[in-house]
Amino acid sequence: MKKFLLIFIAIILASALSACSSKSKNNSTTGNVKITEENVPYIEKYEKSVQNYSKEMSEILIIFNNAVDGVYTKELSKEQFSNILTQTIDRSNELVTSVESENVEPDLFESQQQFILLVNRTHQLLLDAIDMANNPDDEIDKELLRTDYLAIKTDHATFINNLKVLGEELEKGKSGK
Repeated sequence: MKKFLLIFIAIILASALSACSSKSKNNSTTGNVKITEENVPYIEKYEKSVQNYSKEMSEILIIFNNAVDGVYTKELSKEQFSNILTQTIDRSNELVTSVESENVEPDLFESQQQFILLVNRTHQLLLDAIDMANNPDDEIDKELLRTDYLAIKTDHATFINNLKVLGEELEKGKSGK
């Protein structure tokens, strides 16, 4: 019960902090990007690209979450859990490779680095879970996996929200012409 309470408090604090940071004009996802006539095309392209990658990352995390649920409910054995995530790891690896190979303009570098870290954290979560499942001497640390998953989802939601704010600024800039 104490662990649950601590996790709950951590989630509330993370949500509160990310809510405060997303209200600032200078958010961490978009750094100091100033919308100009010259950068609108590549910012729009970047936004669409990240949305596509983000959708793929969400789908991978759904598979992971469902697999962890299966371990909790004992519908999945360690071997089945490992097999599901092992089948997903190639998809995750492709996502990491694609995101890391994106060439972005210098003013989007900070945002891209944050997204690369987020995608790599997701990939590492899968690797850690597979490692736990393949270790015959240990149980799967479901609580740790769930905590890491929630932290990634919180950061992902904050990142996407900040990107939406940038998109709204782009739209305001277009309609202001």
